[in-house]
Amino acid sequence: MDDVEDAPVPQPDELRLLVTEYATLREIWSGILILGQTSASRREDVEFLRDLGLIEGQGQSVVLSDSGRRLLELEPVRQSEMVLGFDRTMLGF
Repeated sequence: MDDVEDAPVPQPDELRLLVTEYATLREIWSGILILGQTSASRREDVEFLRDLGLIEGQGQSVVLSDSGRRLLELEPVRQSEMVLGFDRTMLGF
């Protein structure tokens, strides 16, 4: 219960990603993610990142958008074991 009470409140201009979503974004950038060979949860990460505008493309072919590349250049403004927070204003949103 204390963990919930101590959890930081996200700021209005903060984009929050699960660590797994951030890892998926890095894998897309590095070219090591093969969409046809990923788990269902990884495919959900890809759809979420696409909905946010961090990646673009359809089907098996996705690449980072300009916002996705900018996000990978930023340091998180908030970090926990499960979540990373980034300044949304630095991403052009």
